Amino acid sequence: MKCPACGVTNDPNNQFCDQCGTRLQQTTPAAAPAAPMASSSAAPTCPTCGSVILPGEAFCDNCGASLVGMAPVPESVAVPISEEQPTAIPEPPPEPAPVPAEEITPLPVPVPVVEVAPEPAPAPVAEEQPAPLPSLPSDATVTGVAPASEPVAEPAAAPVEEPAPVPTAEPAPVAAVAADAQATYDAQKQALEAEIARSQQVASQLESVQAALGAATPAGVLQSLDDARAAVARAQADLTALAPPAPPVDPAVVAALNSEIAGQQQVVTQLEAVQTALGAGTPAGVLQSLDAARTSLAKLQADLAALGTPGAAPVAAPAMADANAPTMVAPVASALAPENAPLPPIPAPVGPRLVVEEGGKELPLPSGKTEFIIGRSDPISGIYPEIDLTSYGGETSGVSRQHARLVSNGGQWMLTDLNSTNHTKIDGVRIDPNVPAPVQNGARLQFGRLALVFRF
Repeated sequence: MKCPACGVTNDPNNQFCDQCGTRLQQTTPAAAPAAPMASSSAAPTCPTCGSVILPGEAFCDNCGASLVGMAPVPESVAVPISEEQPTAIPEPPPEPAPVPAEEITPLPVPVPVVEVAPEPAPAPVAEEQPAPLPSLPSDATVTGVAPASEPVAEPAAAPVEEPAPVPTAEPAPVAAVAADAQATYDAQKQALEAEIARSQQVASQLESVQAALGAATPAGVLQSLDDARAAVARAQADLTALAPPAPPVDPAVVAALNSEIAGQQQVVTQLEAVQTALGAGTPAGVLQSLDAARTSLAKLQADLAALGTPGAAPVAAPAMADANAPTMVAPVASALAPENAPLPPIPAPVGPRLVVEEGGKELPLPSGKTEFIIGRSDPISGIYPEIDLTSYGGETSGVSRQHARLVSNGGQWMLTDLNSTNHTKIDGVRIDPNVPAPVQNGARLQFGRLALVFRF
Protein backbone atom coordinates (compact mmCIF):
# COMPACT_ATOMS: atom_id res chain seq x y z
CA MET A 1 0.00 0.00 0.00
CA LYS A 2 1.10 3.58 -0.57
CA CYS A 3 2.15 5.94 2.15
CA PRO A 4 -0.24 8.91 2.21
CA ALA A 5 2.67 11.22 3.11
CA CYS A 6 5.56 10.31 0.75
CA GLY A 7 3.79 7.96 -1.69
CA VAL A 8 6.22 5.02 -1.25
CA THR A 9 4.66 1.54 -1.70
CA ASN A 10 4.88 -0.54 1.53
CA ASP A 11 4.15 -4.13 2.41
CA PRO A 12 0.44 -4.72 3.12
CA ASN A 13 1.24 -5.86 6.65
CA ASN A 14 3.16 -2.63 7.47
CA GLN A 15 1.50 -0.24 9.87
CA PHE A 16 4.12 2.48 9.43
CA CYS A 17 5.90 3.65 6.26
CA ASP A 18 9.39 2.17 5.79
CA GLN A 19 10.52 5.47 4.25
CA CYS A 20 9.12 8.27 6.43
CA GLY A 21 7.54 6.47 9.43
CA THR A 22 4.04 7.78 8.81
CA ARG A 23 1.37 5.51 10.25
CA LEU A 24 -0.45 3.55 7.60
CA GLN A 25 -4.21 3.31 7.89
CA GLN A 26 -5.55 -0.17 8.76
CA THR A 27 -9.08 -1.39 8.68
CA THR A 28 -8.51 -4.10 11.28
CA PRO A 29 -6.10 -4.28 14.21
CA ALA A 30 -2.99 -6.21 13.64
CA ALA A 31 -3.09 -9.79 14.89
CA ALA A 32 -1.20 -10.67 18.03
CA PRO A 33 2.21 -11.96 17.35
CA ALA A 34 2.42 -15.72 17.27
CA ALA A 35 4.55 -17.61 19.60
CA PRO A 36 8.10 -17.53 18.52
CA MET A 37 9.45 -20.55 16.90
CA ALA A 38 12.29 -22.35 18.38
CA SER A 39 15.51 -21.15 17.04
CA SER A 40 19.06 -21.29 17.80
CA SER A 41 18.96 -17.60 18.95
CA ALA A 42 16.24 -15.10 20.14
CA ALA A 43 14.65 -12.76 17.51
CA PRO A 44 15.34 -8.99 17.88
CA THR A 45 12.55 -6.86 19.21
CA CYS A 46 11.63 -3.17 19.18
CA PRO A 47 13.27 -1.36 22.04
CA THR A 48 10.12 0.74 22.47
CA CYS A 49 7.23 -1.71 22.38
CA GLY A 50 9.00 -5.09 22.35
CA SER A 51 7.46 -6.25 19.05
CA VAL A 52 9.44 -8.60 16.83
CA ILE A 53 11.35 -6.77 14.10
CA LEU A 54 11.48 -8.21 10.63
CA PRO A 55 14.71 -8.19 8.68
CA GLY A 56 15.26 -4.92 6.72
CA GLU A 57 12.72 -2.82 8.64
CA ALA A 58 13.73 0.73 9.47
CA PHE A 59 10.67 1.44 11.63
CA CYS A 60 8.69 -0.72 14.06
CA ASP A 61 5.47 -2.12 12.59
CA ASN A 62 3.72 -1.84 15.94
CA CYS A 63 4.66 1.58 17.28
CA GLY A 64 6.54 3.19 14.40
CA ALA A 65 9.70 3.81 16.39
CA SER A 66 12.87 4.35 14.37
CA LEU A 67 15.10 1.26 14.27
CA VAL A 68 18.09 3.06 12.82
CA GLY A 69 21.27 2.21 14.76
CA MET A 70 20.14 -1.21 15.92
CA ALA A 71 21.95 -4.35 14.95
CA PRO A 72 20.57 -5.83 11.77
CA VAL A 73 18.38 -8.80 12.05
CA PRO A 74 20.19 -11.96 10.81
CA GLU A 75 18.57 -13.77 7.96
CA SER A 76 18.80 -17.18 9.77
CA VAL A 77 16.53 -15.91 12.57
CA ALA A 78 13.14 -17.40 12.15
CA VAL A 79 10.36 -14.85 12.47
CA PRO A 80 7.11 -16.17 13.79
CA ILE A 81 4.42 -15.80 11.21
CA SER A 82 0.87 -15.77 12.27
CA GLU A 83 -1.22 -18.46 10.72
CA GLU A 84 -4.09 -16.03 10.57
CA GLN A 85 -4.45 -14.62 7.09
CA PRO A 86 -3.82 -10.87 6.95
CA THR A 87 -6.84 -8.78 6.56
CA ALA A 88 -7.00 -6.88 3.29
CA ILE A 89 -6.16 -3.26 3.86
CA PRO A 90 -8.26 -0.89 1.74
CA GLU A 91 -6.61 1.62 -0.47
CA PRO A 92 -6.21 5.01 1.15
CA PRO A 93 -8.76 7.59 0.15
CA PRO A 94 -7.75 9.87 -2.70
CA GLU A 95 -5.92 12.98 -1.78
CA PRO A 96 -8.30 15.83 -1.25
CA ALA A 97 -8.37 18.33 -4.04
CA PRO A 98 -6.58 21.56 -3.20
CA VAL A 99 -8.98 24.12 -1.89
CA PRO A 100 -8.86 27.15 -4.17
CA ALA A 101 -8.03 30.43 -2.61
CA GLU A 102 -11.03 32.46 -1.73
CA GLU A 103 -11.96 34.67 -4.58
CA ILE A 104 -11.69 38.31 -3.73
CA THR A 105 -14.86 40.05 -4.62
CA PRO A 106 -14.10 43.64 -5.61
CA LEU A 107 -15.88 46.22 -3.59
CA PRO A 108 -18.51 48.08 -5.58
CA VAL A 109 -17.38 51.53 -6.71
CA PRO A 110 -19.88 54.18 -5.69
CA VAL A 111 -21.41 55.76 -8.74
CA PRO A 112 -22.47 59.40 -8.34
CA VAL A 113 -26.15 59.80 -8.80
CA VAL A 114 -27.03 62.74 -11.03
CA GLU A 115 -30.49 64.02 -10.56
CA VAL A 116 -32.07 64.76 -13.91
CA ALA A 117 -34.92 67.15 -13.93
CA PRO A 118 -37.97 65.46 -15.35
CA GLU A 119 -38.91 66.65 -18.77
CA PRO A 120 -42.10 68.66 -18.82
CA ALA A 121 -44.98 66.65 -20.01
CA PRO A 122 -46.01 67.65 -23.51
CA ALA A 123 -49.09 69.72 -23.69
CA PRO A 124 -52.04 67.70 -24.78
CA VAL A 125 -52.81 68.22 -28.41
CA ALA A 126 -56.43 68.59 -29.13
CA GLU A 127 -57.41 66.15 -31.77
CA GLU A 128 -59.45 67.59 -34.51
CA GLN A 129 -62.75 65.89 -34.74
CA PRO A 130 -63.74 65.17 -38.31
CA ALA A 131 -66.78 67.01 -39.44
CA PRO A 132 -69.82 64.79 -39.59
CA LEU A 133 -70.83 63.74 -43.06
CA PRO A 134 -74.33 64.46 -44.19
CA SER A 135 -76.43 61.31 -44.10
CA LEU A 136 -77.47 59.91 -47.42
CA PRO A 137 -81.10 59.07 -48.09
CA SER A 138 -82.04 55.47 -47.65
CA ASP A 139 -82.87 55.01 -51.30
CA ALA A 140 -79.51 56.45 -52.50
CA THR A 141 -77.18 54.03 -54.24
CA VAL A 142 -73.48 54.35 -55.01
CA THR A 143 -72.32 52.94 -58.34
CA GLY A 144 -69.51 50.38 -58.15
CA VAL A 145 -69.72 49.85 -54.37
CA ALA A 146 -71.20 46.62 -52.99
CA PRO A 147 -73.93 47.25 -50.45
CA ALA A 148 -72.96 46.52 -46.87
CA SER A 149 -75.10 45.29 -44.13
CA GLU A 150 -74.39 48.40 -42.08
CA PRO A 151 -73.28 51.74 -43.58
CA VAL A 152 -69.83 52.83 -42.47
CA ALA A 153 -69.28 56.56 -42.19
CA GLU A 154 -65.97 57.66 -43.73
CA PRO A 155 -64.12 60.66 -42.28
CA ALA A 156 -64.52 63.82 -44.22
CA ALA A 157 -61.53 64.99 -46.21
CA ALA A 158 -59.72 67.95 -44.72
CA PRO A 159 -60.27 71.14 -46.68
CA VAL A 160 -57.30 72.03 -48.87
CA GLU A 161 -56.09 75.56 -48.28
CA GLU A 162 -54.96 77.41 -51.32
CA PRO A 163 -51.35 78.60 -51.00
CA ALA A 164 -50.86 82.27 -50.50
CA PRO A 165 -49.69 84.07 -53.62
CA VAL A 166 -45.92 84.46 -53.70
CA PRO A 167 -44.92 88.04 -54.39
CA THR A 168 -42.98 88.35 -57.60
CA ALA A 169 -39.47 89.65 -57.05
CA GLU A 170 -39.06 92.97 -58.72
CA PRO A 171 -35.86 93.66 -60.59
CA ALA A 172 -33.15 95.21 -58.49
CA PRO A 173 -33.05 98.98 -58.79
CA VAL A 174 -30.24 100.67 -60.59
CA ALA A 175 -28.86 101.93 -57.29
CA ALA A 176 -28.52 98.36 -55.96
CA VAL A 177 -26.70 97.23 -59.11
CA ALA A 178 -24.39 100.19 -58.87
CA ALA A 179 -23.74 99.42 -55.20
CA ASP A 180 -22.76 95.84 -56.08
CA ALA A 181 -20.41 97.03 -58.79
CA GLN A 182 -18.85 99.55 -56.41
CA ALA A 183 -18.43 96.85 -53.74
CA THR A 184 -16.68 94.57 -56.25
CA TYR A 185 -14.39 97.40 -57.31
CA ASP A 186 -13.57 98.28 -53.70
CA ALA A 187 -12.79 94.63 -52.90
CA GLN A 188 -10.46 94.28 -55.91
CA LYS A 189 -8.76 97.56 -55.10
CA GLN A 190 -8.27 96.58 -51.46
CA ALA A 191 -6.83 93.19 -52.47
CA LEU A 192 -4.35 94.80 -54.87
CA GLU A 193 -3.32 97.39 -52.29
CA ALA A 194 -2.77 94.63 -49.73
CA GLU A 195 -0.68 92.65 -52.24
CA ILE A 196 1.41 95.73 -53.01
CA ALA A 197 2.01 96.43 -49.32
CA ARG A 198 2.97 92.81 -48.63
CA SER A 199 5.33 92.58 -51.60
CA GLN A 200 6.89 95.92 -50.70
CA GLN A 201 7.51 94.69 -47.17
CA VAL A 202 9.17 91.53 -48.51
CA ALA A 203 11.30 93.57 -50.91
CA SER A 204 12.30 95.96 -48.13
CA GLN A 205 13.42 93.11 -45.87
CA LEU A 206 15.41 91.43 -48.64
CA GLU A 207 17.01 94.74 -49.63
CA SER A 208 18.19 95.09 -46.03
CA VAL A 209 19.73 91.60 -46.23
CA GLN A 210 21.40 92.46 -49.52
CA ALA A 211 22.76 95.71 -48.11
CA ALA A 212 24.18 93.85 -45.09
CA LEU A 213 25.76 90.94 -47.01
CA GLY A 214 26.79 92.74 -50.17
CA ALA A 215 28.45 90.42 -52.69
CA ALA A 216 27.95 87.45 -50.34
CA THR A 217 24.18 87.62 -50.66
CA PRO A 218 22.86 84.12 -51.55
CA ALA A 219 21.44 83.66 -55.01
CA GLY A 220 18.11 82.56 -53.55
CA VAL A 221 17.77 85.88 -51.69
CA LEU A 222 18.51 87.82 -54.87
CA GLN A 223 15.96 85.77 -56.80
CA SER A 224 13.34 86.31 -54.10
CA LEU A 225 14.06 90.04 -54.15
CA ASP A 226 13.54 90.16 -57.92
CA ASP A 227 10.29 88.21 -57.55
CA ALA A 228 9.03 90.60 -54.87
CA ARG A 229 9.83 93.64 -57.02
CA ALA A 230 8.12 92.05 -60.01
CA ALA A 231 5.07 91.28 -57.85
CA VAL A 232 4.91 94.93 -56.75
CA ALA A 233 5.13 96.09 -60.37
CA ARG A 234 2.39 93.68 -61.49
CA ALA A 235 0.06 94.64 -58.66
CA GLN A 236 0.62 98.36 -59.31
CA ALA A 237 -0.08 97.85 -63.02
CA ASP A 238 -3.27 95.95 -62.21
CA LEU A 239 -4.32 98.67 -59.75
CA THR A 240 -3.68 101.36 -62.35
CA ALA A 241 -5.69 99.45 -64.95
CA LEU A 242 -8.55 98.87 -62.49
CA ALA A 243 -11.29 101.24 -63.59
CA PRO A 244 -13.98 102.29 -61.13
CA PRO A 245 -17.53 101.34 -62.06
CA ALA A 246 -19.58 103.84 -63.93
CA PRO A 247 -22.03 105.62 -61.65
CA PRO A 248 -25.72 105.08 -62.32
CA VAL A 249 -27.25 107.60 -64.69
CA ASP A 250 -29.47 109.99 -62.80
CA PRO A 251 -31.95 111.87 -65.00
CA ALA A 252 -31.59 114.92 -62.79
CA VAL A 253 -27.82 114.90 -63.33
CA VAL A 254 -28.30 114.64 -67.09
CA ALA A 255 -30.74 117.52 -67.02
CA ALA A 256 -28.35 119.63 -64.96
CA LEU A 257 -25.46 118.92 -67.35
CA ASN A 258 -27.59 119.80 -70.36
CA SER A 259 -28.57 123.03 -68.65
CA GLU A 260 -24.93 123.92 -67.92
CA ILE A 261 -23.92 122.98 -71.46
CA ALA A 262 -26.59 125.28 -72.85
CA GLY A 263 -25.41 128.13 -70.61
CA GLN A 264 -21.76 127.66 -71.61
CA GLN A 265 -22.72 127.49 -75.28
CA GLN A 266 -24.51 130.81 -74.86
CA VAL A 267 -21.44 132.33 -73.21
CA VAL A 268 -19.15 131.00 -75.93
CA THR A 269 -21.44 132.23 -78.71
CA GLN A 270 -21.73 135.72 -77.19
CA LEU A 271 -18.00 136.10 -76.58
CA GLU A 272 -17.22 134.84 -80.07
CA ALA A 273 -19.57 137.49 -81.41
CA VAL A 274 -17.68 140.11 -79.40
CA GLN A 275 -14.38 138.81 -80.73
CA THR A 276 -15.74 138.91 -84.29
CA ALA A 277 -16.96 142.45 -83.85
CA LEU A 278 -13.78 143.84 -82.27
CA GLY A 279 -11.23 141.73 -84.12
CA ALA A 280 -7.70 142.53 -83.08
CA GLY A 281 -8.98 145.07 -80.57
CA THR A 282 -10.66 142.40 -78.43
CA PRO A 283 -9.49 142.86 -74.80
CA ALA A 284 -7.25 140.13 -73.38
CA GLY A 285 -9.76 139.45 -70.59
CA VAL A 286 -12.47 138.66 -73.14
CA LEU A 287 -10.15 136.23 -74.97
CA GLN A 288 -9.16 134.53 -71.73
CA SER A 289 -12.80 134.21 -70.69
CA LEU A 290 -13.63 132.73 -74.10
CA ASP A 291 -10.92 130.08 -73.67
CA ALA A 292 -12.15 129.26 -70.20
CA ALA A 293 -15.75 128.96 -71.42
CA ARG A 294 -14.69 126.65 -74.24
CA THR A 295 -12.70 124.50 -71.80
CA SER A 296 -15.66 124.27 -69.42
CA LEU A 297 -17.98 123.42 -72.29
CA ALA A 298 -15.69 120.62 -73.47
CA LYS A 299 -15.48 119.21 -69.94
CA LEU A 300 -19.26 119.29 -69.53
CA GLN A 301 -19.74 117.51 -72.83
CA ALA A 302 -17.16 114.88 -71.81
CA ASP A 303 -18.95 114.36 -68.49
CA LEU A 304 -22.25 113.93 -70.30
CA ALA A 305 -20.71 111.45 -72.74
CA ALA A 306 -19.22 109.49 -69.82
CA LEU A 307 -22.75 108.91 -68.53
CA GLY A 308 -23.60 107.03 -71.72
CA THR A 309 -26.13 109.58 -72.89
CA PRO A 310 -26.12 111.53 -76.13
CA GLY A 311 -23.97 114.58 -75.73
CA ALA A 312 -24.98 118.12 -76.30
CA ALA A 313 -24.70 119.75 -79.63
CA PRO A 314 -21.14 120.67 -80.57
CA VAL A 315 -19.95 124.20 -80.02
CA ALA A 316 -21.02 126.37 -82.89
CA ALA A 317 -18.23 127.68 -85.02
CA PRO A 318 -17.57 131.42 -84.69
CA ALA A 319 -19.52 133.39 -87.20
CA MET A 320 -17.41 135.13 -89.82
CA ALA A 321 -18.08 138.80 -90.03
CA ASP A 322 -19.24 140.15 -93.35
CA ALA A 323 -16.76 142.60 -94.80
CA ASN A 324 -19.55 144.96 -95.88
CA ALA A 325 -21.49 144.64 -92.63
CA PRO A 326 -21.04 147.33 -90.04
CA THR A 327 -19.11 146.37 -87.00
CA MET A 328 -21.56 146.66 -84.14
CA VAL A 329 -21.47 144.81 -80.91
CA ALA A 330 -24.79 145.83 -79.42
CA PRO A 331 -27.03 144.32 -82.11
CA VAL A 332 -25.21 140.98 -81.71
CA ALA A 333 -25.80 140.98 -77.97
CA SER A 334 -29.42 142.01 -78.36
CA ALA A 335 -30.00 139.24 -80.89
CA LEU A 336 -28.63 136.56 -78.52
CA ALA A 337 -30.25 137.71 -75.29
CA PRO A 338 -33.85 138.55 -74.57
CA GLU A 339 -34.75 142.20 -74.37
CA ASN A 340 -33.75 143.84 -71.10
CA ALA A 341 -32.15 140.54 -69.92
CA PRO A 342 -28.79 140.91 -68.11
CA LEU A 343 -25.77 139.42 -69.76
CA PRO A 344 -24.34 136.30 -68.05
CA PRO A 345 -21.27 136.99 -65.94
CA ILE A 346 -17.92 136.35 -67.56
CA PRO A 347 -16.27 133.44 -65.70
CA ALA A 348 -13.10 134.20 -63.86
CA PRO A 349 -9.90 132.98 -65.51
CA VAL A 350 -8.83 129.49 -64.39
CA GLY A 351 -5.16 128.95 -63.51
CA PRO A 352 -3.03 125.80 -63.31
CA ARG A 353 -4.62 123.01 -61.31
CA LEU A 354 -4.54 119.29 -60.52
CA VAL A 355 -7.75 117.31 -61.06
CA VAL A 356 -8.18 114.11 -59.01
CA GLU A 357 -8.96 111.37 -61.50
CA GLU A 358 -11.29 109.53 -59.14
CA GLY A 359 -14.02 112.01 -58.27
CA GLY A 360 -12.98 115.01 -60.42
CA LYS A 361 -11.99 117.21 -57.47
CA GLU A 362 -9.88 120.18 -58.64
CA LEU A 363 -6.86 121.35 -56.63
CA PRO A 364 -5.81 124.82 -57.85
CA LEU A 365 -2.13 125.68 -57.46
CA PRO A 366 -1.54 128.58 -55.09
CA SER A 367 -1.06 131.84 -56.96
CA GLY A 368 2.12 133.89 -56.73
CA LYS A 369 4.45 130.88 -56.65
CA THR A 370 6.35 128.94 -59.30
CA GLU A 371 7.41 125.91 -57.22
CA PHE A 372 5.09 123.51 -55.48
CA ILE A 373 5.75 120.45 -53.27
CA ILE A 374 3.28 117.61 -53.70
CA GLY A 375 2.84 115.13 -50.84
CA ARG A 376 1.17 114.63 -47.44
CA SER A 377 1.11 116.89 -44.41
CA ASP A 378 2.71 115.60 -41.19
CA PRO A 379 2.29 117.86 -38.14
CA ILE A 380 4.77 115.78 -36.13
CA SER A 381 7.55 116.31 -38.66
CA GLY A 382 6.39 119.85 -39.50
CA ILE A 383 5.87 119.03 -43.20
CA TYR A 384 3.10 120.99 -44.97
CA PRO A 385 3.33 120.66 -48.78
CA GLU A 386 1.64 123.16 -51.06
CA ILE A 387 -0.41 120.38 -52.66
CA ASP A 388 -1.65 118.17 -49.80
CA LEU A 389 -3.09 114.85 -51.03
CA THR A 390 -3.94 113.46 -47.57
CA SER A 391 -7.68 114.12 -47.97
CA TYR A 392 -7.78 112.27 -51.29
CA GLY A 393 -6.43 108.90 -50.12
CA GLY A 394 -2.78 109.90 -50.23
CA GLU A 395 -1.71 107.78 -47.27
CA THR A 396 -3.44 104.58 -48.43
CA SER A 397 -2.27 105.21 -52.02
CA GLY A 398 1.40 105.31 -51.04
CA VAL A 399 2.03 109.06 -51.37
CA SER A 400 5.16 110.18 -49.52
CA ARG A 401 5.25 113.27 -47.29
CA GLN A 402 7.45 115.07 -49.84
CA HIS A 403 6.73 113.05 -52.95
CA ALA A 404 7.45 115.34 -55.93
CA ARG A 405 8.19 118.95 -56.94
CA LEU A 406 6.28 120.83 -59.68
CA VAL A 407 8.07 123.89 -61.09
CA SER A 408 7.04 126.49 -63.70
CA ASN A 409 10.01 127.80 -65.68
CA GLY A 410 9.17 130.36 -68.41
CA GLY A 411 5.82 128.73 -69.20
CA GLN A 412 7.29 125.22 -69.18
CA TRP A 413 6.26 122.94 -66.32
CA MET A 414 8.71 120.39 -64.93
CA LEU A 415 8.03 117.57 -62.45
CA THR A 416 10.75 116.01 -60.26
CA ASP A 417 10.41 112.88 -58.12
CA LEU A 418 11.93 113.53 -54.67
CA ASN A 419 13.17 109.94 -54.21
CA SER A 420 9.70 108.82 -53.11
CA THR A 421 8.98 105.31 -51.84
CA ASN A 422 6.36 104.42 -54.46
CA HIS A 423 7.73 106.47 -57.38
CA THR A 424 6.16 109.02 -59.73
CA LYS A 425 4.79 108.45 -63.24
CA ILE A 426 3.88 110.78 -66.13
CA ASP A 427 1.34 109.29 -68.54
CA GLY A 428 2.17 105.83 -67.18
CA VAL A 429 5.97 106.19 -67.52
CA ARG A 430 8.02 106.16 -64.34
CA ILE A 431 10.46 109.04 -64.03
CA ASP A 432 13.89 108.82 -62.41
CA PRO A 433 14.36 110.33 -58.94
CA ASN A 434 15.78 113.87 -58.75
CA VAL A 435 15.64 114.27 -62.58
CA PRO A 436 13.19 116.97 -63.83
CA ALA A 437 10.76 115.78 -66.52
CA PRO A 438 8.55 118.03 -68.71
CA VAL A 439 4.80 118.04 -68.15
CA GLN A 440 2.27 118.93 -70.83
CA ASN A 441 -1.26 120.21 -70.43
CA GLY A 442 -3.62 117.32 -69.72
CA ALA A 443 -0.81 114.96 -68.62
CA ARG A 444 -1.76 112.17 -66.23
CA LEU A 445 0.43 112.32 -63.12
CA GLN A 446 0.57 109.35 -60.76
CA PHE A 447 1.98 109.65 -57.25
CA GLY A 448 2.16 106.13 -55.83
CA ARG A 449 -1.28 104.85 -56.78
CA LEU A 450 -3.07 108.20 -56.74
CA ALA A 451 -3.65 109.61 -60.25
CA LEU A 452 -4.32 113.27 -61.11
CA VAL A 453 -4.60 115.24 -64.36
CA PHE A 454 -2.54 118.42 -64.69
CA ARG A 455 -4.15 121.34 -66.53
CA PHE A 456 -2.93 124.88 -67.04
